[in-house]
Amino acid sequence: MDISAYKNNVLHSKLILPLEELANRLTAIKAELERAGDVENTKKCAELIDKARKETYVFACCGHFSAGKSSMINELIGEDILPSNPIPTSANVVKIRAGEPYVEVLMKDKGLVSLAYPYSKRELQSYCKDGDQVKLVEISHPTNQLPPGVMIYDTPGIDSTVEAHRVAAESSLHMADLVLYMMDYNHVESRINFTFTRMLNKRMKRVWLIINQVDKHRAEELPFDSYRGKIKCSFQEQGIEVDGMFFTSVMDHSHPHNDLSALKSRLSREIREKSHHISQSVKKETFTVIVDHIHWRDEWNRRIREQLQATLSSTGASDSKKLKARIGELRSELGALRADPQRFEREFEEKLDNLLRNANLMPYQTRELAREYLESLQIGFRVGRLFPGRRTREEAARRRERFVESVKANAVTYIDIHLKKMFLAHLDIFKIRDERLRQTIYHLSVAIDELFLKRLVNRGALISRGHGGATDKAASSSFHTARSS
Repeated sequence: MDISAYKNNVLHSKLILPLEELANRLTAIKAELERAGDVENTKKCAELIDKARKETYVFACCGHFSAGKSSMINELIGEDILPSNPIPTSANVVKIRAGEPYVEVLMKDKGLVSLAYPYSKRELQSYCKDGDQVKLVEISHPTNQLPPGVMIYDTPGIDSTVEAHRVAAESSLHMADLVLYMMDYNHVESRINFTFTRMLNKRMKRVWLIINQVDKHRAEELPFDSYRGKIKCSFQEQGIEVDGMFFTSVMDHSHPHNDLSALKSRLSREIREKSHHISQSVKKETFTVIVDHIHWRDEWNRRIREQLQATLSSTGASDSKKLKARIGELRSELGALRADPQRFEREFEEKLDNLLRNANLMPYQTRELAREYLESLQIGFRVGRLFPGRRTREEAARRRERFVESVKANAVTYIDIHLKKMFLAHLDIFKIRDERLRQTIYHLSVAIDELFLKRLVNRGALISRGHGGATDKAASSSFHTARSS
């Protein structure tokens, strides 16, 4: 399936949808993915819906182990919360937000664990480094450096030899509005950096490259401007597009080529426009989720085909002939249904007409109640000599209620039960095995109330013993009306 044109439209579209509308559209997509059984993409959709409704802006720090991701995050929030060099950094996804202090740790075996405040930083950092037992750490910390509605993701090193670390790093990217891709000064032009950033381009992620630890640069070996130009050319030659490139050092703030202040300043501008960026990134990620689902569906279909082929290969010649014959029968039945899509409705209409014509909605007792009800609607209807207004209204209400309840009971007895049986039998004739449709039929009902019946009444009709037949016909007609609407 060629999706390049659709992707190009998503990338260059200037349409900014309100976040609530995006969330509503995603909810409909999520229902379809859930119905198909695509668990992973359903989960992503649910997280994107929550992100859009809460207007949560996320920037994710990705890169090599020991590239300085955690140190950079500590610098940005103004406090050493995450473990940093010389100890190896986070081995799982760590989410950080500003707010009332709490720490929640999602363990792989034990579930959610909460750390009581004030928590030990040493204990917190041990959880951040435990990639074997810990799946996710979420930290809420009071800080003025991080505005409300903004989260930072610290991810495991993408060059980890542990496959789970790389998977964890990539699994959180759908939530990121911006990726800060950090590289060690000495390992910028490595193959894995090009591969990972190319993948980010493919996912339509906005990327800022951060070349960290520039305090290692030796000007006597190569002028810094030449080094900067060389790095920019390397990524351009690889066909990788980035939205920003910063050369930083968190160890030497006074370094002449340190872009740390420029990075912080641009992040501040980015966050001020967060609603715009969230809308764009959610829209792009929705497209990515749909594409991933298409691939998932193709893979699922491929596995089913292989299973069926294996089943056919393992059967004997006679079984194989029977299966092929049955497949031919099913194809014929399907072709017949496709050739005459109106036959189902036409035959059902005939059966329904016959049912309604023969339904005895107005037996003698109900006709008497109808006559009394119609009589109460006449302009000259009066009851009693003392306080005729009140007594007339009470009598009219009593007649109305008795008539409505009688018609309701007759509808259940003569129409409702038979209609459901007829509908289900009709499905069986056409070999329709849709359980949701059957459940809908079981709960099918025609609402009959005073307004429903009153619409059928001809106020100018003469009240007579023969009027019940007209009412009977009118009631049957009303079911035709209700059915068509």
